[in-house]
Amino acid sequence: MNLDMELLEHRRLLATRIWDGGGGDALWTTAANWVDDTAPVENDELVFPTGAAQLTNTNDFAGNTNFASITINASGYSLGGNEIDLDGSITTTYTAGTSTIDAFINLQSTQTFDVATGGELIADDSIFGGGVSI
Repeated sequence: MNLDMELLEHRRLLATRIWDGGGGDALWTTAANWVDDTAPVENDELVFPTGAAQLTNTNDFAGNTNFASITINASGYSLGGNEIDLDGSITTTYTAGTSTIDAFINLQSTQTFDVATGGELIADDSIFGGGVSI
């Protein structure tokens, strides 16, 4: 009996990476800044929760690194740094206060941003792509 085999493309499951800000700097590529000391990689979902040690942080990944989504669960965050390609949405869950994204966001498709009632999200740089420019 002959078995024919076909090589399939490489597949990787998306991971959710949760910021804890526990590193000696505030850079996204520093593993110690993330839960389980595992830095995100391209296409991961990023979560910025309540109780993190550093709320001001910097995306130092190469410009246009793609991430699946960004969720901010506490006010007071300031996300800055290099341009991000974003497949999914930006969601906030806090109901009071403000967080800021100070980086270009290039939407890879049409998205809906979900900002919880009572909270505020300020995008200091441009959000563009996906058929929109803000």
